[in-house]
Amino acid sequence: SGSGTRRGARGSSRRGTRGSAAPAAAAAVPTRQDTPGLRRDEGIDHASVHTTPHHHHHHHHLHPQPFHVAATALPGAAAAAAGQSLPKMGGQDPNLTPHAADARGAAGKAGSLSPGRQRQQEAAAAAAAAAAAAPPPSSARGGDGGGGGGEGAYGCGLTGNLDVIACRAELLFHRGDYEAAYALTRPVLCCGRDPYALQLLPVHLAAATQLAAYGSEARSDLFLLGHRLTEEHPELAVSWYAVGCYYLAARQPEAARRYLGKATQLQKGFAPAWLAYGHAFSAQDERDQAMSAYRTAARLFPGLHNPHLGLGAEYCATANLPLAERALLAAYDICPNDPAVCHELGVLMYKCGQTAAAAMWLDRALQLLPGGRPTVHWEATLVALGHCMRKLCRFNVAAECYSAALALAPASPGTLAALGYVAQLAGDPRVAVEHYHAALALRPDDPFATDMLRLALQEFAEAAAAAEAAEGKEVEAAAAAAVAAKTMNPAAPPVPAVGTAAAPASGAV
Repeated sequence: SGSGTRRGARGSSRRGTRGSAAPAAAAAVPTRQDTPGLRRDEGIDHASVHTTPHHHHHHHHLHPQPFHVAATALPGAAAAAAGQSLPKMGGQDPNLTPHAADARGAAGKAGSLSPGRQRQQEAAAAAAAAAAAAPPPSSARGGDGGGGGGEGAYGCGLTGNLDVIACRAELLFHRGDYEAAYALTRPVLCCGRDPYALQLLPVHLAAATQLAAYGSEARSDLFLLGHRLTEEHPELAVSWYAVGCYYLAARQPEAARRYLGKATQLQKGFAPAWLAYGHAFSAQDERDQAMSAYRTAARLFPGLHNPHLGLGAEYCATANLPLAERALLAAYDICPNDPAVCHELGVLMYKCGQTAAAAMWLDRALQLLPGGRPTVHWEATLVALGHCMRKLCRFNVAAECYSAALALAPASPGTLAALGYVAQLAGDPRVAVEHYHAALALRPDDPFATDMLRLALQEFAEAAAAAEAAEGKEVEAAAAAAVAAKTMNPAAPPVPAVGTAAAPASGAV
């Protein structure tokens, strides 16, 4: 399965008490790197998927939208703020702040008071109106380091509150914006502000694991954080969870299982450890143990969608498509705005032979990304959408999807082979040969690219021979026409042959 396909293992609630880090918040566990679904080169051949389509619950299907590679959509909170207006409460002007409304009410009642009391009320009302009109202090505005992000500001001066930062980081993580989530938590944990903020540790470790898998500096932060936590707080489950995340990012699932198992023993109700434990088993294709870990997480935390997502992906990998559909739809019912859930539903529909539904789900996954801009973590979604477009005979759109995926991960032989195949289907064997050569340069033992290169070379040779024969026929036809003209009119000057210039007439300068 493709390295870019993701498994969600994230949650939404936290416990801020020291020593028990976030059962659900912390469900923001790292995404497994070799996840089920479409490989980059899987599904290239039309006969590569042989699964019997089964009935899908149509009431869960969304209305198809026009397919595009990068859709631009407002984030959930900003879209809600942009599409709604403030209601008027009790006839009050919604443009007035609560302080200004109170001041106006006090001024209205001043007529029934004594002159001295009336002057005091007017002064208080003027002070309240001035305070309401004054700009908020800098601490109440959203900033880069306080979690303001780019979607507005938090009021009441809670920008620097650790619980608010944790909530915002988890929201960004759920939307697939791992870089923004990591940038929000790193200044607190790694820059000395509060290195033991337990409510931030699970989501920070999950985001760092995602980024570390692609060569980011986050791997060194994971290494240092794991060492520090295990040395200073070996009794906490989150300390060993950090070590397990490091080994998951280093693609050593055997070592990760050992430390994550210790984390689950220290704290039975630590959701991130159970989910990451399942990812470690799944990375070694041990499906039964992985599903057992996911079932434990689902039983302990019934409000989390991540265990259902993991179960659905495992069922899909083992070709148990009905159970995969049930689990993934359960995850979608809990969290419909997670792009990882839509991605896995698209993979499931592709394996069921419902290509149009698969394209709709994959396109929705891309639309749910922040700003509609896919990152390298969602490269597999673009490749899978390209497969769907190819099967729908929309070769230009498929080529755009593959090209966008190559822009995110250039050294991908499967994507290069897929781009060559769609060019070959579109009737351009010359371009197909170029892409097949590039794919074989990265992976010389690719059987699909080797076979398709041989066929593309044959098609290119046949096309060149046909073009040469057509050109020869045109020359012969021109010569025959010249001979016929000379036979019909012998006194006429000879018609120059094709490609030669006519001789100048006698006496011409």
